Amino acid sequence: MEVDTANGLRQVNASGGAIAAYRFHGRPIELNAKLKRIEPLVKVSDRATVRLEEARLLVTHVLSLNVERAGIYSLALTPQTGFAVSEVRGDGVEDWKLTDGTLHVTFTNRLLGVRSLTVQLEQALKQFPDSIVVSPLSVIGSTNSSVQIGTASPGGIRLKTSELIRLREVPVTTLSSRSGDELLAFTGDQQDWKLTLATERLSARVIAEAFNLITIGEGLVGGSATIRYGIFNQGVQEFRVALPAHWKNVEFTGPNIRRKDLLPRTDARVSPLTNEVTWLISLQDKAWGAYTLVVTYDYQFDPKGALLDLAGAHALGVERETGSAGVMSVSGLKLDPKPLSEPLRRVDESELTETDRALATRPLLLAFKYTGTNYALAAQVTRFEQITGLEAIADRTELTSVLNEQGQMLTQASFMVKNNEKQFQRFKLPGGAEFWSSYVNGQPAKPEKDGNWILVPLPRQADRDQAFAVDIVYAQKIDLQKSKLPQAINLQAPLTDVPNTYAEWQLFVPMSQRLSSFGGNMMVAPYTTYELRDAWREFVQFWGNAIDRHLGAIAFGCVVIGFIALVVIAMQRGAKGVVSAIVVIAIVCILASMLLPALSKAKSKAQRISAVNNMKQVGLAARLYANDHGGKFPISFQEMRDELVTDKVLIDPSTGQPFTWIGAGKTEDMPDLVIAYSRSENGGVVALADGSVQQVSSDQLDAMLRRDGQVPMTAPSAAASG
Repeated sequence: MEVDTANGLRQVNASGGAIAAYRFHGRPIELNAKLKRIEPLVKVSDRATVRLEEARLLVTHVLSLNVERAGIYSLALTPQTGFAVSEVRGDGVEDWKLTDGTLHVTFTNRLLGVRSLTVQLEQALKQFPDSIVVSPLSVIGSTNSSVQIGTASPGGIRLKTSELIRLREVPVTTLSSRSGDELLAFTGDQQDWKLTLATERLSARVIAEAFNLITIGEGLVGGSATIRYGIFNQGVQEFRVALPAHWKNVEFTGPNIRRKDLLPRTDARVSPLTNEVTWLISLQDKAWGAYTLVVTYDYQFDPKGALLDLAGAHALGVERETGSAGVMSVSGLKLDPKPLSEPLRRVDESELTETDRALATRPLLLAFKYTGTNYALAAQVTRFEQITGLEAIADRTELTSVLNEQGQMLTQASFMVKNNEKQFQRFKLPGGAEFWSSYVNGQPAKPEKDGNWILVPLPRQADRDQAFAVDIVYAQKIDLQKSKLPQAINLQAPLTDVPNTYAEWQLFVPMSQRLSSFGGNMMVAPYTTYELRDAWREFVQFWGNAIDRHLGAIAFGCVVIGFIALVVIAMQRGAKGVVSAIVVIAIVCILASMLLPALSKAKSKAQRISAVNNMKQVGLAARLYANDHGGKFPISFQEMRDELVTDKVLIDPSTGQPFTWIGAGKTEDMPDLVIAYSRSENGGVVALADGSVQQVSSDQLDAMLRRDGQVPMTAPSAAASG
């Protein structure tokens, strides 16, 4: 407000909130003033991001508005010609509209102070441009303006500075709120700036790594080729793959596949080799970074023998190809690879990558690596000579025969059979035998006859290691003649075509008959007979053990008896006889004093040898137990009683005391540790974890026990301790 005239008025100090104050003392008075609107002062700071994509150009302006003096309710902006406004956002924005090239933005409330406004411009590109031009987003009515510009592009597109007007290039690190893909930066302090950028579309760089997995079956070769592409600089939408022409039933698997076309031979993009065909794989969108393509196939061959071409798939149009190949086969086929040539070389199967080895469902027989393309790989495939395997086996055979007083003998033969693929078990009975019945797994089975052979059908179970019982029952007539002389009887088991590992025959005869003088190819089980030979063996064993244990007492008794006998003789013959008896007794005493130490030493040595033998059996039993229990020794002798022949081996003959077991918590991985020992006056005997036995002195035994006490042991499990 401006005052033109103030007649009859005197200006005084204005009170709060008043623009001016006047005082008058008389009339007339006159006050003329002009009112003028205060214009807002708008300052703009622009942070622009230019992003060039394959089919469009995006320019995002983040405007920092600073409105001073007076507030505003709307804002007018002039976007760059040829661009469409795709988005306007900011605090308090109510609406926006583009009219005649001017963007009008209205706010819900009066705008005064600092406010942020984002405007995104977009331009569609029908063709990839050689250059792009960016101009400012002008704010109509702004007094001053500054700008920061950052440029970005996706992989495969490169931007270069071509022309700068009222701009200067700065390090990209100086940009505020920089995004990670901005590579160029510019700044300016004037509104009419201009930026021209040259564009370049980079050529795609593609490398490939292939793994060809070949499976040779019975007359059929099947396989897969896994091609892993590495893509740089530019996306790729098509792949060309060369495959051997003899591959059949070819299938391609990969993400985003749109089409699979077999290129004709006249196409310039096909492989130059006549034994290959070229496929073009088209994708719906470009692949960036990495892509995996899997090719599966199969073809037939003569199973009796053939020369197979095992060439693999190759990636065409790539900068470099490396790869490997693995060959696996079903059992029964022999592979003979032909001589190799560059670039293919033979490698160990373990040199293949873990990812490639994981694709193999069978053990790899051959493995190769190559760098380049067009390698040749061929192998001669023939069958191994067929060898008939074991169709069935009888783990145990038990025969039970019962003979009555009339000479009738009934025999049941039981076979515990494990069947692989045998249909019948064949039996041929002894001469004169009459077949009664047959059973399989306790159920009656109807046999068939083939001449003198009886065929019993066998089941084919899923578990071939599971044994089942096959029983046959037959009768025989034995001629039992009444005679005081022994009568020989020849008993034969039935013949069968199933091999046997163990056989046992129990024979029951009437109480009026006695069996003796056994022969044949079966041994009599111990303690089932008692004849003169058995009595003599028991007599020798009894007195041998008595002499071994009580040699001193027996010798002393013999001396006493001899002394008494000499005294009696001397008394009967007079004084001369007494002198002779005394001389004889003296000689006997001298000889006894000379022999007894030697006998005692021999006995002690024999007892030590016996103790070592017993300890060896203990060590062997402990090793057998450890093999069945994960290498851990038992807690006590009681746990390995099944591995011990008799409890007598647990006694030290030299002391009569049982061995001491200290193997609890020890394992086979500690071969030098003591698991059992026995202490005597002259030292002791120890059994080590490796099964060996040593005779040691008392000092050595104490040292070994102290050493073992310092070694940490494995805590026994609850099952073992129970």
